[in-house]
Amino acid sequence: MQKANKFEYIYWEDYKNGMYDPPLDEFKEIELAIRIFNDFNLFEMLCLKVINQWEVSCLENLTNKRINRIAWMGQSALNIDNKIKEISTKKAWKKLDSDTKNKLNSIAYKTILKYEKTSKGLYNEVGNSLF
Repeated sequence: MQKANKFEYIYWEDYKNGMYDPPLDEFKEIELAIRIFNDFNLFEMLCLKVINQWEVSCLENLTNKRINRIAWMGQSALNIDNKIKEISTKKAWKKLDSDTKNKLNSIAYKTILKYEKTSKGLYNEVGNSLF
């Protein structure tokens, strides 16, 4: 098992993309997040984009067994193209039904497994849920 990487946050693509900033229009972000969450194909495409484009952030977060990697994947998927902040993603998540949450968790989990298959020595215990 590989130890979690420790990159300074200034190198994280999610940080550079403003994922941890306060929302400019939280209501619009929550609405958009719900629309993306309800489009499973789009959500999956965005998850795949995260593992293909955010090398440093994935190394930092998907090798760290102490965090909820499924939650990070979901937050990153909503942020990568749409710059939805992680706090807005969490608020949108609370508005979803359990079937939708289960499907999204499954998509995020499968994406992490794809990442692990292509990245040698990564921690392979994913976690239970997006939030």
